[in-house]
Amino acid sequence: MKILIITGRNRWFLRAGVEEMERRLRHAGWDCDRKSLDEFLRSPPPRLHYDDVAVAGGDGTIHAALPLLSPWPLLVIPAGTGNDFARSVSIRTLADCIRHLTAGRRIRIDTGLVELEGRSEPFLNGAGIGLDGLVARAHERKLPYGLGVVAALLKRPVHRASLTVDGRAHEEETEFFSLIVANGRAFGGGYRLAPNALLDDGLLDVIVIRPLPRLTALRYLGKAREGRHLDHPAVEWFRCRELLVASAQPLPFHLDGEFREGTQLRFQCLPSSQVVYGILPA
Repeated sequence: MKILIITGRNRWFLRAGVEEMERRLRHAGWDCDRKSLDEFLRSPPPRLHYDDVAVAGGDGTIHAALPLLSPWPLLVIPAGTGNDFARSVSIRTLADCIRHLTAGRRIRIDTGLVELEGRSEPFLNGAGIGLDGLVARAHERKLPYGLGVVAALLKRPVHRASLTVDGRAHEEETEFFSLIVANGRAFGGGYRLAPNALLDDGLLDVIVIRPLPRLTALRYLGKAREGRHLDHPAVEWFRCRELLVASAQPLPFHLDGEFREGTQLRFQCLPSSQVVYGILPA
């Protein structure tokens, strides 16, 4: 069996972990090749050249490689700052990677797709519009998720958009702090913003957080980390196959932690579109 390991852009941080992963894989009888993310994106290999592909990095590295990954079963090697998607398929350590790979534990999961301004971009874990987009921009400046939320809340950003759910008008115009479009459950390094989301149900979980006083929002930050925020009257939660978010002003948002902006965002779920190694939590 032959596997390609794709390494993220922070290669100095990844080197020791990837070399240990290669050592363990070869000990288990696998042939290993390694490419940087940039090399893989420039020149993806033929489908039959590898049996599996592993991505060593965080959610952003997986996101960057995702458009080219669908031909192969994907193994995630958690080597980023957040690793939210890795945890969602029960991978926390190199030992987990080896165990799932050698046991052949494959699962078929949904992916998401967003269309904006004439182009489309897939995602694995989810998107966050408004506050979470601002947090993603702050994270580019190396602020941890929690501090990024506090910094964004101090500005008390309120965003406005119309929502169309599965082809039907949901709200003509709604105000919100944050709007989460989730395939997975956790964001920002373990914050369970979509605690009921399932990776294999063919649906996206949508969480709309209406404007709140700053102190109330900060108080609920701890509850959001544990996934206990959905019962607040300012929070709306529903599921859908497709969501259109339209705004007169550009909306800051992220895809798997990567910052973006747009005014017309069409999200859809692509059921059972990616095979990954791991186990889904109960």
